[in-house]
Amino acid sequence: RINVSTSISTILKVFGHELKNKLEVHFNMPEVFVLGYENKLYQLWSNIIKNAIEAVESNGILEINYSSNEAYHSISIRNNGPKIEKEVLDNMFKKFYTTKSQQKGTGLGLSIVRRIINDHDGQIVVSSDEDWTTFEILLPKINE
Repeated sequence: RINVSTSISTILKVFGHELKNKLEVHFNMPEVFVLGYENKLYQLWSNIIKNAIEAVESNGILEINYSSNEAYHSISIRNNGPKIEKEVLDNMFKKFYTTKSQQKGTGLGLSIVRRIINDHDGQIVVSSDEDWTTFEILLPKINE
């Protein structure tokens, strides 16, 4: 049983210095629990937040919001970095696919994100336009 809010808060603290210098963070999430692997969830949040930090030039915004439906918790992580083009969206979760230079990326981060979400029986939906890029992670609710 993992507290998702605490898990994300921990990663925000890890990236605190980079975030403070580059992004205004809006974190709006109640305590939410899922069944899962704590270290894998840390890696999931870390990869998505690190990508947001790298994508935004300056005066950026990082928003983390929560909603839910009958079956899933929805954690939306979005930033106001540049639009991700359709070709990149179509390929971004493939192993070794990267738009970064060889010194800055291996193309493994988002393939690991997808695998972690699959390990948690979840889903991920990515959308991007001129204003926002949004990663929506859906994790199953615990039957209590």
